[in-house]
Amino acid sequence: VSATNLCGTTSDSVRIDYRDFNYRIFVPNAFTPAGDGLNDFYGPVVYDLDELQYQIFNRWGEKLYEGGLNDAGWDGTYLGADAPQGAYIINVRYKYTTGNRGIRGNEKLVFYLLR
Repeated sequence: VSATNLCGTTSDSVRIDYRDFNYRIFVPNAFTPAGDGLNDFYGPVVYDLDELQYQIFNRWGEKLYEGGLNDAGWDGTYLGADAPQGAYIINVRYKYTTGNRGIRGNEKLVFYLLR
C-alpha cells in the first residue's frame, strides 16, 4: 500500500498466509443430541469434497461410529443407548481437487457431547 499527500509519500506491505483447505472442511467442537432439532447429529461440515470418511471413538479407543460424505452424522448413541456426556475423538480423512491437483488430508480432533 502506498499513500501520498502534501507531506510526501509512504508505503508499507502486509503478508497474509492461509491454509488452502480451511474452507473445505469444518469439524465442530461440540454437539447436543437432545432431540430438539438443533445440533442433534455430529459430523464434519464440508464443501466440495470428492471423498470423506470419518470415525468417532470414545476415550478408551472404542469405535462408536463410522460415517462418510452423504450420511446424517452420529446421533450420540452406542449399542442402542445414549453415549455419556464427555470428550470424544473424531478422525477425518478427506480428498478434494483444486485446479488439476488432488489434495488429501487427515484431521484428528477432540469434540464434546453435551447432554
